[in-house]
Amino acid sequence: MKRYVLVTLGPLYGLMMLVMFILPCFSNEGMSLIAHSTSELGAQGTRNAWVMNTVFVLLGLGYGVFGIHSLKTYPVLVVMIVFFATSLIMTAFFRHAPIDPALPHDALEDTLHSVFATAVGISFSAFAASLMFVPVHRRMRYSALGMLMVAVLIPILMFTVPQWKGLFQRMMFLSAFLWLIVVFITVSLKKT
Repeated sequence: MKRYVLVTLGPLYGLMMLVMFILPCFSNEGMSLIAHSTSELGAQGTRNAWVMNTVFVLLGLGYGVFGIHSLKTYPVLVVMIVFFATSLIMTAFFRHAPIDPALPHDALEDTLHSVFATAVGISFSAFAASLMFVPVHRRMRYSALGMLMVAVLIPILMFTVPQWKGLFQRMMFLSAFLWLIVVFITVSLKKT
């Protein structure tokens, strides 16, 4: 299982990194990896938005499938990871408003994007909190507490210092998706 997780989610994680850090250079004028979120990279009316939205779908599918397989003996965790993955996929289909507020956009679509993006954060936080009560190694429980703190504190930073929200969100994504790979491997190894 460890090999399959690494061979599949490892390259997917690498793709996410490349897209998050390089796509702003090929997006709308004024797009910044420091100031703009990944949702804004995939926003309505944004050049090459399909690239970021494809990554959201692939991440949701990949992490959802491996989460279900790795966590199958923990049904509550499976429900949370499926909710997380499904919400992430839905953020690709219901896109953020453009960074230029003067551009026409679908306000309902933007609202639905916000709902699903919030669901991603809540379900990830619930997953991390729940993992603290699963019979895994103590270090895994501590890492779950750490990721819960990241999942709560970074969004607060994003709202407090909005000119840095893109950088903060990328830090959160890098740590969260890497941590999930470690969780899937660790929990699946514990079962064998």
